[in-house]
Amino acid sequence: MTRLYEKIKEYILRDMEKEGESNDLAVLLRVLSIIGILHYFVMVFPVASIGNIMMTLFLTFSIGILLGVLICTYENRTMYGLWLYNAISLLFSVLMSLFIGWGYFFAPIVFVTVLLVFFSIKLSIRKKILYTVFCAVLVLLLAIGYNFMPLQTTPGLLIRIVLLAINISLSFFSLTAIAYAFCYKYTKSEEKIIQYNKRLEQLVNTDTLTTLWNRRAMNEHLATLVNNYNKYQTDFSLAILDIDFFKKVNDEYGHGMGDFVLKSLSYLLKTFMDGKGHVARWGGEEFLLTFEDMDYDQAIGFMEELRVRIEDQDFTFKDVNLHLTITAGIEEYHSGIDLDQTLTKADEKLYTGKTSGRNQVVSSYYSM
Repeated sequence: MTRLYEKIKEYILRDMEKEGESNDLAVLLRVLSIIGILHYFVMVFPVASIGNIMMTLFLTFSIGILLGVLICTYENRTMYGLWLYNAISLLFSVLMSLFIGWGYFFAPIVFVTVLLVFFSIKLSIRKKILYTVFCAVLVLLLAIGYNFMPLQTTPGLLIRIVLLAINISLSFFSLTAIAYAFCYKYTKSEEKIIQYNKRLEQLVNTDTLTTLWNRRAMNEHLATLVNNYNKYQTDFSLAILDIDFFKKVNDEYGHGMGDFVLKSLSYLLKTFMDGKGHVARWGGEEFLLTFEDMDYDQAIGFMEELRVRIEDQDFTFKDVNLHLTITAGIEEYHSGIDLDQTLTKADEKLYTGKTSGRNQVVSSYYSM
């Protein structure tokens, strides 16, 4: 039984891995066609039992049409299948209401076709509204006109109950299938929007070469740190570091080597700062680091540890082995100065380090 269910599911969902509204609509049409085939097949027996041969033949013909709808969905002719399904459903609702009776829940099939039309995004809203108006007028005419039609059949009580049970059950199955399809499509659309937004945010906030935060993302994070400091007195320090003689690396070994150094150093910085704070590419060969929720002396100690680790690191690219050094300026944020002043002080200390020998962390206006 489980294997049969999986086979049917695989058959119905075929081509769903290909994205597109026509595939969504095709799957929905397949489900509705199968429900419709079951509906008409079951209806044949009570209709035949009351001697209505014409409607019995019509139901048999309708089953064949719905099989044609199924074929359309597998032959990349989904829109043909849509209109074929709607045409036979409207015809079913009209003929059954006139020849069997208005009170047997035939009209809701018309509402199913309206929802199905609105499920398709290929149809213009104007066409959808016109179709809805047409269906509303059709149902109104049926509600009024069936009283004047002498062709109705009057089934017995048991047949009336059976007809109502069949039509109500299978109409609700059809409405549920469409409601589920709308819900599924809406959910998938929301998930895609969320994924696109995350991707867009990542592109906006990430440096393409190093995959670190860019200046924009770091500025937003710095604003958050300042806000936390003002609210909770959460300490943080800033460090701006620069690769010593980076221009020489590009000039002697080419920009391929330069890009490799930037990416390798970025990975080292990101790994080192995990649990200590954050890092961003501040511009060119400059990086900005935030040491968060720790005092200034701890931040200086970590920064010096990072300097030594970079100095000991081998940067090997195409048989070229380099050892690099960095110079950094570090400054603690406090209430006496604003963020711009803190950045300026860290940058001034970096400049002091660059003009007094490099390969050092400057925490005051003298090197360590």
